[in-house]
Amino acid sequence: MARNRTRKALDPKGRVVFGQPLTKAEGRFFDLRESGYTGWINSLGERETDATVDAAFSARQRRARRG
Repeated sequence: MARNRTRKALDPKGRVVFGQPLTKAEGRFFDLRESGYTGWINSLGERETDATVDAAFSARQRRARRG
């Protein structure tokens, strides 16, 4: 019975993947995909704009070039 409470605390819809309850971030990820969203999603399960992704990629490239 405690397991059901834990599952609901993690993902309000109570979804389970491979026997493990989803985290809130995973739940948001699946909610976005199921709603038809095809853009970038960050590790928190939130939408990201192309500009944000481009800026992060550019910063990572600059750090890699410096060594």
